[in-house]
Amino acid sequence: RLRVPHEGPSHQPRNWQRTNPDAWRRWQRVRPAMNRLAKALQVPPENLIAPETLRWLAWEPLEAVDAEHAAARLAAHGAREWQCRLCAPVLVAALGATPPADRD
Repeated sequence: RLRVPHEGPSHQPRNWQRTNPDAWRRWQRVRPAMNRLAKALQVPPENLIAPETLRWLAWEPLEAVDAEHAAARLAAHGAREWQCRLCAPVLVAALGATPPADRD
């Protein structure tokens, strides 16, 4: 069976810890942030933002960690305008935060 090389994020972020540790760290920030936002809005996380779109956001670093770049990355991977407007500020806050393991 011939396998076609996969470009971009794996469907299994748990593998990222080994294959792309920086993406893994970003994933550990953005996924809980989206889960909290979804809970606050009382919607399933996958209805707030497609899991694949969130994986793309975490896979490669943003050019700049700001709402404009986050919204552009989300939109490039299929997010609607309302999703970008709701999610980008939360994602930027999550990506700009110092993870607990890195704090003094």
